[in-house]
Amino acid sequence: MRRLAALVMAVLVMMPLFSYRPANAQEAEIALPNGRFFTQASGDDSRRTGFPVVDDSRARFWTEFQRLGGAQTVGYPISRRFNYQGFETQVFQKLVFQWKPGDNRVDYLNIFDVLGDAGKDDWLATTKQVPNRGKFDEQGKSWDQIVAGRLALLDKNPAIKAAYNNVRGNPIEMNGLPTSEITDYPNVQVLRAQRVVFQYWKVEVPWARAQTVTVANGGDVAKEAGIFPAEALRPMTLVEATAPEGSSPAATAVPAAPSTPAATATPAAPAANPATPLTLAPGEPLRVELTGQASNPKPGQPATLSLRVTDSKGNPIPGAIILILVHYPLKSDDTTYATDGVFFSRNRTDQNGTVVAEYMIDAKVPSGLGISLEVSALYPPTGGRLTIPMVVG
Repeated sequence: MRRLAALVMAVLVMMPLFSYRPANAQEAEIALPNGRFFTQASGDDSRRTGFPVVDDSRARFWTEFQRLGGAQTVGYPISRRFNYQGFETQVFQKLVFQWKPGDNRVDYLNIFDVLGDAGKDDWLATTKQVPNRGKFDEQGKSWDQIVAGRLALLDKNPAIKAAYNNVRGNPIEMNGLPTSEITDYPNVQVLRAQRVVFQYWKVEVPWARAQTVTVANGGDVAKEAGIFPAEALRPMTLVEATAPEGSSPAATAVPAAPSTPAATATPAAPAANPATPLTLAPGEPLRVELTGQASNPKPGQPATLSLRVTDSKGNPIPGAIILILVHYPLKSDDTTYATDGVFFSRNRTDQNGTVVAEYMIDAKVPSGLGISLEVSALYPPTGGRLTIPMVVG
C-alpha cells in the first residue's frame, strides 16, 4: 500500500520538491480534522489539486455530506465555497449545497429550475435528454393539492417513484417537486425534478443495468452549462484549502490540532501574519529548524515540536503553515496501526517565525518503534522541510 504521506506531498503543487501520483480513489483523499480534501473531480490528473469539504464557522457542509452518505449519494465536490444568490454555496457532482443561516442547516439548490431560468431548457433536452419543464394548471390550488398532483406524476414508473422516495430525509426536500412528466426516450425514461433528474434505463448501458434507476449529475451539468463563476470552479492546492479562515476569499478554516498539549509542551505563541506579505521566489527554500529538544512521543498522546522558520538569509517567516507527516516503517500484514499520520499546526508561525506544532502517534504503535517526522513549512509559492528520526516512547 502506498503511503498517505506521499499522497499529501502530491497535492502540494506549490512545493516542487514533492511529486507523486496516487494509485486509487482512497489515496486521492486527505483527511482533515474538520473535513476532507478530495482530488477525484478536480480535473487534475496529477491529483495535486482538489476541493475541501469542511465544517467551519460559515457552514457545516462536511456533516451534511456524511449524513447523506458521502460521495456515493452527493458525488465529489467540484467547486470551492462561494457566494451564490446570497448564500454560502458548494457544488457537488449531483447536488448543490447552500447554507441557510436562519435555519442553521444545509439546503439544496433547485439546480434544474436555475438552468431553466437561465435559458438552458432546450440545451438540456437536446444534449442531456432532460425534458422541458411541464405546464401545469395549478391556478387556485392549495399547496397540498399542488404537491399531490406533482407526486402523482411518479405513478407512471414504479422504479422511478421508489428511487424518488428512497432518500435520507424528506423526498421533496432532497429532490424538489417533479417538474415534468416521465418522458420516453429510445433507451431511457426520464423524470425532471427541481433538484435532480431520475433516469430509468430500458436497456443496459456502460454505467447502469437495464431496468435500474440512476440520478443524473446535476452539479456537473450546471458546471458544463456555465452558470457558476469560473473562479469558484478552480481547484485548490492543499495550501489554499488549509489557509486560516478569512485569509483569502475562498479559504477554509485551518484544521484543528489535538486540543490537549503534552505535559512538556512549550506554550504556543499567538499566530500573527505579517502586515505586508513577504515576497519569496518559487525556488527559494525555507529553513525549518528545531528550537528545542524533541522528546520521544508516546502512542495516542499529543506531542509537540518547537520550530522556527526562516528564509535563506535567516530572516523569520511569519504566517507559515506547518505540516507534520509521521512516517511509520513499512507494515507487514499482521500489523494493526494506522498508515502515516498527517497533522497541521494549530497556529501559523508568529512574527519571529516560531511556532509550537502539535502531532500524535497512533495509539496502536508499539513502544520502541523507530519512526521519522517530516516537518514542512508552507508559505506559497515556496516551502521547506526537516526530517527528524525518533523512537516511540
